[in-house]
Amino acid sequence: MEKYNIYGLDGKKKGLIDKPKVFLVKYRKDIIQKAFEVSQSKKKQIQGRDKRAGLKNTAEGWGTGHGMSRAPRLKGSGYPTARNVGRVPFAKGGRTTHPIKTEKKIKKRINKKTHKLSIISAISASGDISVVKNRGYKIKNIPEIPLVVDDKIQTIKKTNQIYSILGELGFHEE
Repeated sequence: MEKYNIYGLDGKKKGLIDKPKVFLVKYRKDIIQKAFEVSQSKKKQIQGRDKRAGLKNTAEGWGTGHGMSRAPRLKGSGYPTARNVGRVPFAKGGRTTHPIKTEKKIKKRINKKTHKLSIISAISASGDISVVKNRGYKIKNIPEIPLVVDDKIQTIKKTNQIYSILGELGFHEE
Protein backbone atom coordinates (compact mmCIF):
# COMPACT_ATOMS: atom_id res chain seq x y z
CA MET A 1 0.00 0.00 0.00
CA GLU A 2 1.19 3.49 -0.82
CA LYS A 3 2.32 5.75 2.01
CA TYR A 4 2.42 9.52 2.52
CA ASN A 5 5.07 11.50 4.38
CA ILE A 6 4.10 13.39 7.54
CA TYR A 7 5.70 16.82 7.74
CA GLY A 8 6.46 18.59 11.01
CA LEU A 9 5.92 22.26 11.77
CA ASP A 10 9.50 22.98 10.67
CA GLY A 11 8.82 21.63 7.15
CA LYS A 12 10.90 18.44 7.54
CA LYS A 13 9.74 14.82 7.17
CA LYS A 14 8.64 13.35 10.48
CA GLY A 15 7.13 9.95 9.61
CA LEU A 16 4.92 7.92 7.28
CA ILE A 17 1.18 7.25 7.11
CA ASP A 18 -0.81 4.78 5.00
CA LYS A 19 -2.77 6.18 2.08
CA PRO A 20 -6.44 6.50 3.12
CA LYS A 21 -9.04 4.60 1.08
CA VAL A 22 -10.80 7.85 0.23
CA PHE A 23 -7.95 8.71 -2.19
CA LEU A 24 -8.56 5.48 -4.14
CA VAL A 25 -12.01 6.64 -5.35
CA LYS A 26 -12.21 7.76 -8.98
CA TYR A 27 -12.55 11.53 -9.57
CA ARG A 28 -16.08 12.28 -10.84
CA LYS A 29 -16.35 15.90 -11.96
CA ASP A 30 -20.00 15.53 -13.04
CA ILE A 31 -21.17 14.37 -9.60
CA ILE A 32 -19.22 17.13 -7.83
CA GLN A 33 -20.79 19.69 -10.19
CA LYS A 34 -24.28 18.33 -9.51
CA ALA A 35 -23.78 18.49 -5.72
CA PHE A 36 -22.50 22.06 -6.06
CA GLU A 37 -25.59 23.09 -8.04
CA VAL A 38 -27.84 21.52 -5.38
CA SER A 39 -26.08 23.43 -2.59
CA GLN A 40 -26.35 26.68 -4.55
CA SER A 41 -30.06 26.14 -5.27
CA LYS A 42 -30.80 26.00 -1.53
CA LYS A 43 -29.65 29.61 -1.19
CA LYS A 44 -32.29 30.88 -3.61
CA GLN A 45 -35.44 32.51 -2.29
CA ILE A 46 -38.92 31.81 -3.64
CA GLN A 47 -40.39 34.70 -5.61
CA GLY A 48 -43.98 35.53 -6.37
CA ARG A 49 -46.35 38.36 -7.18
CA ASP A 50 -49.44 39.58 -5.38
CA LYS A 51 -52.52 37.96 -6.91
CA ARG A 52 -54.21 41.38 -7.14
CA ALA A 53 -51.18 43.26 -8.50
CA GLY A 54 -52.24 45.50 -11.39
CA LEU A 55 -55.92 44.93 -10.64
CA LYS A 56 -56.28 47.43 -7.77
CA ASN A 57 -57.98 50.13 -9.82
CA THR A 58 -61.40 51.19 -11.05
CA ALA A 59 -60.97 50.23 -14.71
CA GLU A 60 -64.01 48.86 -16.52
CA GLY A 61 -64.65 48.19 -20.18
CA TRP A 62 -66.95 50.69 -21.95
CA GLY A 63 -67.95 48.35 -24.72
CA THR A 64 -68.52 49.52 -28.31
CA GLY A 65 -69.90 52.75 -29.72
CA HIS A 66 -67.56 55.29 -28.09
CA GLY A 67 -65.06 55.71 -30.93
CA MET A 68 -62.16 54.10 -29.04
CA SER A 69 -60.83 50.62 -28.32
CA ARG A 70 -62.70 48.36 -25.94
CA ALA A 71 -59.82 48.21 -23.41
CA PRO A 72 -60.90 48.83 -19.80
CA ARG A 73 -60.61 52.52 -18.83
CA LEU A 74 -60.00 54.09 -15.42
CA LYS A 75 -63.00 55.96 -14.02
CA GLY A 76 -62.98 59.65 -13.14
CA SER A 77 -62.50 63.02 -14.76
CA GLY A 78 -60.38 66.11 -14.22
CA TYR A 79 -57.07 64.36 -13.53
CA PRO A 80 -54.35 63.19 -15.95
CA THR A 81 -54.88 59.43 -15.66
CA ALA A 82 -58.67 59.58 -16.07
CA ARG A 83 -59.86 57.45 -18.97
CA ASN A 84 -56.45 55.81 -19.35
CA VAL A 85 -56.32 52.08 -20.01
CA GLY A 86 -55.80 49.89 -16.92
CA ARG A 87 -55.85 46.26 -15.73
CA VAL A 88 -54.66 44.67 -18.97
CA PRO A 89 -51.05 43.51 -19.47
CA PHE A 90 -50.25 45.94 -22.31
CA ALA A 91 -51.28 49.01 -20.27
CA LYS A 92 -49.13 51.10 -17.93
CA GLY A 93 -49.76 49.90 -14.40
CA GLY A 94 -51.56 46.78 -15.64
CA ARG A 95 -51.07 43.27 -14.42
CA THR A 96 -48.19 41.01 -15.46
CA THR A 97 -49.03 38.57 -18.24
CA HIS A 98 -47.75 35.33 -16.71
CA PRO A 99 -46.49 36.20 -13.21
CA ILE A 100 -43.99 34.04 -11.32
CA LYS A 101 -45.74 31.51 -9.11
CA THR A 102 -44.64 30.79 -5.54
CA GLU A 103 -45.38 27.10 -6.16
CA LYS A 104 -42.38 26.85 -8.51
CA LYS A 105 -39.79 24.38 -7.19
CA ILE A 106 -36.44 26.15 -7.00
CA LYS A 107 -34.56 23.89 -4.59
CA LYS A 108 -32.96 20.89 -6.25
CA ARG A 109 -32.41 17.57 -4.51
CA ILE A 110 -29.76 14.88 -4.71
CA ASN A 111 -29.73 11.28 -3.48
CA LYS A 112 -27.88 10.56 -0.22
CA LYS A 113 -25.45 8.08 -1.79
CA THR A 114 -24.70 10.48 -4.65
CA HIS A 115 -24.05 13.27 -2.14
CA LYS A 116 -21.62 11.06 -0.19
CA LEU A 117 -19.90 10.04 -3.42
CA SER A 118 -19.52 13.69 -4.44
CA ILE A 119 -17.78 14.55 -1.14
CA ILE A 120 -15.49 11.51 -1.37
CA SER A 121 -14.73 12.28 -5.02
CA ALA A 122 -13.86 15.90 -4.16
CA ILE A 123 -11.49 14.74 -1.42
CA SER A 124 -9.83 12.25 -3.78
CA ALA A 125 -9.49 15.01 -6.40
CA SER A 126 -7.52 17.09 -3.90
CA GLY A 127 -4.90 14.32 -3.95
CA ASP A 128 -4.56 14.31 -7.75
CA ILE A 129 -1.77 16.65 -8.92
CA SER A 130 -3.19 17.17 -12.42
CA VAL A 131 -6.60 18.24 -11.04
CA VAL A 132 -5.00 20.62 -8.54
CA LYS A 133 -2.84 22.21 -11.27
CA ASN A 134 -5.82 22.61 -13.60
CA ARG A 135 -7.67 24.48 -10.84
CA GLY A 136 -4.93 27.14 -11.01
CA TYR A 137 -3.01 26.48 -7.79
CA LYS A 138 0.73 27.15 -7.73
CA ILE A 139 2.29 23.95 -6.41
CA LYS A 140 5.90 24.12 -7.63
CA ASN A 141 7.47 24.33 -4.16
CA ILE A 142 5.06 21.99 -2.37
CA PRO A 143 6.82 18.67 -1.64
CA GLU A 144 3.85 16.39 -2.39
CA ILE A 145 0.08 16.32 -2.85
CA PRO A 146 -1.76 15.66 -0.53
CA LEU A 147 0.42 17.29 2.10
CA VAL A 148 0.06 15.70 5.56
CA VAL A 149 1.09 17.92 8.49
CA ASP A 150 1.65 16.98 12.13
CA ASP A 151 -1.36 17.29 14.51
CA LYS A 152 0.42 20.00 16.54
CA ILE A 153 -0.65 22.53 13.91
CA GLN A 154 -4.14 22.48 15.50
CA THR A 155 -2.81 23.95 18.76
CA ILE A 156 -1.49 27.13 17.12
CA LYS A 157 -3.61 30.22 17.84
CA LYS A 158 -1.83 33.01 15.91
CA THR A 159 -2.33 33.55 12.18
CA ASN A 160 1.23 34.84 11.83
CA GLN A 161 2.62 31.52 13.09
CA ILE A 162 0.44 29.55 10.67
CA TYR A 163 1.58 31.83 7.84
CA SER A 164 5.25 31.14 8.63
CA ILE A 165 4.67 27.36 8.91
CA LEU A 166 2.88 27.26 5.56
CA GLY A 167 5.78 29.24 4.09
CA GLU A 168 8.23 26.59 5.33
CA LEU A 169 6.07 23.88 3.77
CA GLY A 170 6.28 25.57 0.34
CA PHE A 171 3.13 27.68 0.19
CA HIS A 172 4.96 30.98 -0.49
CA GLU A 173 3.20 31.61 -3.82
CA GLU A 174 -0.25 30.69 -2.55
